[in-house]
Amino acid sequence: MAALRSAKAAQERHGRGASGRRGGGSSPARGRAGPTQQPDLIPEVSERQLFSRFSDLTLMAFLAVAAAVPYLNTLRNGFVSDDKMQVLHNPYITSFHYLTKIFTTPVASYVGAKMPNYYRPIMNLGYLLCYQVFGPHAFGFHLVNLLLHILIVGAVFCSRSGCSRNAIWH
Repeated sequence: MAALRSAKAAQERHGRGASGRRGGGSSPARGRAGPTQQPDLIPEVSERQLFSRFSDLTLMAFLAVAAAVPYLNTLRNGFVSDDKMQVLHNPYITSFHYLTKIFTTPVASYVGAKMPNYYRPIMNLGYLLCYQVFGPHAFGFHLVNLLLHILIVGAVFCSRSGCSRNAIWH
């Protein structure tokens, strides 16, 4: 393929067209039965050139919709499995008074029984913030999860495509 490209480039430098004749004509040579060269119907296009006709804002909107659609049905679901223990029965997320406990104790230290010794302060801090805004309603927790997913997809897109704040908002 590279040899074919360099041969094409050499023909173009020496004033020969696709037919190999001088003068740039593209009609086949008369009286000769040589092989004809087919034009390159599918040019090589980079990924950035392919998407250059769309603005970064358009692509981000498409990605936001694509990220949200699979999870929209979670908004009407309730708490499941250990969510009841981690959210509904967790006194640490009901008040900012327990903020130091969130960062100094294991995740389920409020339960007297022997529980797994996980240290997840960011998870409990997120639960605390959600509980303060939405109360004990699962809809709010699922909505925050969905919005975080969309934001992360947008951040990954921006990190890969190099979109800048000026390119998106102007």
